[in-house]
Amino acid sequence: MLRQPLIPVAVLLALCASFVAASDRSLLMLEGENHLLQNDPREALRKYRAADEAEESPCGECLLGQARAFNAMGAFKNARERASEAIELLRGTVDEASAQNVLGLAHYANGNAKEDGLRAAAAAFEHARELSDAPNTYYNLGMVLLRLEKDAEGLEQMRIYLELDPEGQFAAKAKEYLESPERSRGTFLPAFEVVTLDGEFITTEDLEGKVVLIDFWGTWCAPCVAAIPSLRRIAKRHEDDPFVLLSISNDAAEQTVRSFVAEHQMTWPQVWDERSNLTRNLFAVRTFPTYLVVAPNGEITHLASGGGRSIEQQLSSRVGRAVRSAKKAQRR
Repeated sequence: MLRQPLIPVAVLLALCASFVAASDRSLLMLEGENHLLQNDPREALRKYRAADEAEESPCGECLLGQARAFNAMGAFKNARERASEAIELLRGTVDEASAQNVLGLAHYANGNAKEDGLRAAAAAFEHARELSDAPNTYYNLGMVLLRLEKDAEGLEQMRIYLELDPEGQFAAKAKEYLESPERSRGTFLPAFEVVTLDGEFITTEDLEGKVVLIDFWGTWCAPCVAAIPSLRRIAKRHEDDPFVLLSISNDAAEQTVRSFVAEHQMTWPQVWDERSNLTRNLFAVRTFPTYLVVAPNGEITHLASGGGRSIEQQLSSRVGRAVRSAKKAQRR
């Protein structure tokens, strides 16, 4: 005689289905995290969305993953929406602080020049700090407060960050801001060291006091090649001025760059960025050509991507104006 199961079969099947769905969700979340680590936010977003659909119950962690992916893609409006939804689902959990932090980052990235965006970022970072003692929450809040010109409060957050994590990811920046808070209110040239094709060692310190035009290019890039005559004219026009034109190539082979540079008489400093450490990792350049105009104090005052006559004229004008300001400052 068959015994009646202690748990109804329908319930067992539902539990099994729930377990499988939870396993699927965990796997999809892990895949999403891996794609984010590999700098592939679009695929990460697909995985997080699939995880959210893996079972019927709401998934705050899935929404938080989507918000992180949107931030990495630069889709800050979507990131704010997803992070806000995640916060509602994660209230009272350890992940709420992470969701508040992601929301703050989305507000900050989209509100660099807007006070309301910065204030919203500060509010989110303050919530994150209340929920977590993670060092980065102090750094993030300090950064926004400095941008809002609340220097005393911002510097206090930077000091706490350094006490908690003196060798942390942002330690060098925190020390820089403690010394010069005004540097937080602009975009400055990150520290780097390069060796040119001519064997010259150049650092950011060597560029201080000069106007710098950085040209990210490749021999394979038609607009980059078309811009060479214009760059040559700029270099010639300012050869006796406090000015440096630095071209950084991301070509696959050094000899390709050397041959091209020699053939086209590109006599200014040339760098072969062998592993794209400068181009993609440090400066996050994705479009070629990309140009940066840097003031003598290291602030990046102009960024332009793409080719064409208007871009070339704009660069020439910006460089000329910056050089005139630099020479005037030298005479004071």
